[in-house]
Amino acid sequence: ATNDISIERETDQAVRLSVTLDGVSMPVYSGDGLLIGTPAGSTGYTLAAGGTPIDHRASCFILTPNNPQHSAQFANIIIPLVLARETKVEIKVREARKRPVRVSIDGRGRRSVKAVRAYLDPHEKATLLWLPNWNYFRQVSTKIFGLKKRR
Repeated sequence: ATNDISIERETDQAVRLSVTLDGVSMPVYSGDGLLIGTPAGSTGYTLAAGGTPIDHRASCFILTPNNPQHSAQFANIIIPLVLARETKVEIKVREARKRPVRVSIDGRGRRSVKAVRAYLDPHEKATLLWLPNWNYFRQVSTKIFGLKKRR
């Protein structure tokens, strides 16, 4: 994915996802879904779901819960997690028949997915082209915080 991977419910039922980070189990996630955002994708859908913008030069990605359920019955992932590029993320769908899941990678979707593995491939390289005088922090200040350019 260049921007993000969206793991979301297909029906009215909340999804239940088992999340493992580098082999360590996290709380079972329950809610509308999870987003895995790259720095390039962190200022779009991930930001709208409560994630944080990540400098495009950072070597990391972000796991953001999308409308997590708050429940006294079980722990849940309720805050975004910024992960090192080496982190291996495994997500397994619990109760897949009752709670089907759709996965979209940069807008291209697949239905009835049972599991997702995500990681940054150290061998993949991408070249991004920027307009002359483009500045990440200027973009953040104007597009996200709504500050106008000073003359």
